[in-house]
Amino acid sequence: MDATRYRLREFLDKDFAARADISHRLNPKRKQTEQEFRHLDALHRAPLMVYRVFVVEEQATGSAVGFRVVATDPEIIDPSRLWAEVEVDSNHQHRGIGQYLAEAMAGEARNRGALVLWAGVRVDRPRDLAFAERRGFRKVRRRWDSWLELPAPGFSSIPDRTDALAREGVEFTTLANEGPDREEVRKRLLLLFNEAVADEPRIGTYTPATYAQFVSTYFEGPGFLAEGFFLARQGERYIGVSKLELLPGEPKVLYQTFTGTLREFRGRGIATELKRRTVAYAQEHAFRAIRTSNDSLNYPMWAINAKLGYRRKVERVQLEKPVPAPGP
Repeated sequence: MDATRYRLREFLDKDFAARADISHRLNPKRKQTEQEFRHLDALHRAPLMVYRVFVVEEQATGSAVGFRVVATDPEIIDPSRLWAEVEVDSNHQHRGIGQYLAEAMAGEARNRGALVLWAGVRVDRPRDLAFAERRGFRKVRRRWDSWLELPAPGFSSIPDRTDALAREGVEFTTLANEGPDREEVRKRLLLLFNEAVADEPRIGTYTPATYAQFVSTYFEGPGFLAEGFFLARQGERYIGVSKLELLPGEPKVLYQTFTGTLREFRGRGIATELKRRTVAYAQEHAFRAIRTSNDSLNYPMWAINAKLGYRRKVERVQLEKPVPAPGP
């Protein structure tokens, strides 16, 4: 990197807008907004989290042209395992900025005593994958981003099981009906999420969310949609959830963030009925698509998605790199 043209500095409040612009240029099919990046930033600055963001700035203009991030996973709060991210504006690539950021990032992880760095790369961007592999990262896991174009081709083949499940004492509702601001509702939901999220396939051990983290993650984001937050309950106990969010930068597109049930209620079709309701909601409100992302080992959810008509659009790989111990 040419030190007479570029310099490294701390991330500033003004950089949120630049990060959103650069992200959109690099990923034109996913327009993340400044508000979304601000929300993610707030989530990563929770207690016990590692979160460091640095900027490469073009000195002549004062504009941010690249970012590096070292962070703990909010669901796996383990300082020995850190996520790494490097992004360079497409207008400033091939100038050594990415290499400079990657080397600085690896040095920070080593100085923090991390044992492993993780990174995520899209398979349809082979240059990015090669960049990571040249720096010692190796593939360990896969995820797929899937889209459901509406009207959903498989929707009519999924039976409405409301009455059948009602005979088993299971009823369906939404967070809008339950009261999104009621603390007792949020606390009962926290119990559901901590059990259901813990069973999602992942590398590493799930760290149960605190109440404050749960509220920040699921209730305070710019895409929060109480009427798209579908719940199954038995009495006062929440036993299943399928949650939609708005995508602020993409009107008429929803994002399916999570679907899960308590262990003792699995295999009864509750998750399928919840997912059916998310699609019905999207179609009734004239949305044009729902997007979601799943681990490749989450076979039950893949089966439900396939029935509804979700199609894989983007394949991602999770990469891992051992971090050498700091020198003397």
